Amino acid sequence: MVTARTVGSLNGFTIRKEDTYGVFSTVNASSYGGSLITLDDKMSQEWEQDVSESRVFSDVVCTSTDYGFTAEFRYPRSSSWTKWMEYALGSLSGVQDDADSFSAVFNVAKNERMAFFGCKINTLTLKAVSRGYPVVFSADVLARYCPPVTTGPDAVFSNFGTPVSFPAEDRPGFAPITFCSPIQYSTDNGATWIDAKAKDLNLTVNQNLQAEPDAVIVGANCYSLGAGLGSVPQASEIKLSFSITSQNSLWDSMKKNETKDLKFKFTLDGHTVTLTGCYLSGEMPSRSQGVYDETITAIAQDITVV
Repeated sequence: MVTARTVGSLNGFTIRKEDTYGVFSTVNASSYGGSLITLDDKMSQEWEQDVSESRVFSDVVCTSTDYGFTAEFRYPRSSSWTKWMEYALGSLSGVQDDADSFSAVFNVAKNERMAFFGCKINTLTLKAVSRGYPVVFSADVLARYCPPVTTGPDAVFSNFGTPVSFPAEDRPGFAPITFCSPIQYSTDNGATWIDAKAKDLNLTVNQNLQAEPDAVIVGANCYSLGAGLGSVPQASEIKLSFSITSQNSLWDSMKKNETKDLKFKFTLDGHTVTLTGCYLSGEMPSRSQGVYDETITAIAQDITVV
């Protein structure tokens, strides 16, 4: 019997740190990745046509395949959500030259599973629409390879000719992380902290990954991979934005005075996220006769999680 994919078909996913880029680790432990909201497979291919003696082509060859995905998910409390920041930054102590790769497996339907190998985070976003709301994680990921979808909880994937069993981790029995603590800022290098009275949260870490192409021969097949050798981080971009009820000219003044070296911090599930070396960007607020909000955008030099 063929059944439609419905609510609940797309559910939790599992990740595992790799020791070698693009190769599933048989010794590292798997961990729960999050509860999926959406999953977009970003595979794209380039083809070359072989000419023939007529106006139609004779054959085609795939010359490059880019793999990756964008996943939106929530994450349960008390379950080490900070690993996502570590995969995005390279370290919880700040931006590093590179970050570890990981393998990921998704349940895309009741009996269908999809795996990605050689995953690296291009952009990680944490957002909440209001104080008290669940935090939504969004990970834009480049990958080395994604084999065909397989079926069953004990499905075996082909990691370029090597059979890989990648069982799913159970969902932890905790409620999702919520945005409850205030966003605070400091103009004196952390000597004093002030509540910014933020209504929402949007934190983005962008590593601007550059895919390094390669080709792999398995049997009679040649796989041309867009990110075959790796995904190299370029300049990092860290941005925090939030909305506030406009009450005075404080933020106007800091923008016009070209204030820099600001610090911002907030707490999620017991871990403090601190942005340093910040300056304010974005447009000035749109004025009205009534009560209105303005959006504050801070660009950070670095970020830590403790």
